[in-house]
Amino acid sequence: WERMTRRIAEGKYTATIYNLLNEGKYEEVIDILQQQINNMSTTGQGNNISRAALSLLGYCYYHTHDFSSASVCYEKLVGAYPNVKEYQIYLSQCFYKDGKYDDAFRVTSACQSSDGDIDGDDSQRVLKLQVNIKIEQDEIQAAKQLIEKCLSTDDCDFIISSGCVLFKEGKYEEAKEKFKKAMSQVGYHPTIAYNVSLCHYRLG
Repeated sequence: WERMTRRIAEGKYTATIYNLLNEGKYEEVIDILQQQINNMSTTGQGNNISRAALSLLGYCYYHTHDFSSASVCYEKLVGAYPNVKEYQIYLSQCFYKDGKYDDAFRVTSACQSSDGDIDGDDSQRVLKLQVNIKIEQDEIQAAKQLIEKCLSTDDCDFIISSGCVLFKEGKYEEAKEKFKKAMSQVGYHPTIAYNVSLCHYRLG
């Protein structure tokens, strides 16, 4: 079964795309963008695909959990715009979500070392991603060393990561307190609540 691609009135292309995005209709946007890309390819303009179209396509693939296709889009953007850190961060997130942890860490490292400025917020985003990668790889000592680089010990994401590290070390009581501290900041969150329950279970 194939979805019918929406017909767009002349002059309404951009407005239609952003209305669909606001409605969360990512698959429809993917269909429209892919049709545009296919049309350009058949007319020999495949190398002229706009930056905006490729960025939107990657964004939509990410939100439909097609991380492999999203990473292809962001790899093209990183290749074309190597100094745009945002694309590198998005690419590393796609690799991380796709379980390609070595690739994800490689891109975050390149993001930190390549030319171009990386501001404090982006630096912390990269650091958080690196911590999560190391946790998933069970490289606990490396994760702990990265957590020590965080700018704020009250950052909720780092508190949760610290809880995950403590849990993997078998320090369930300390891990539970970290998760409870995180939930006191953000309110009830099902994933954090599950982590607290898991700590209780391990503690018996």
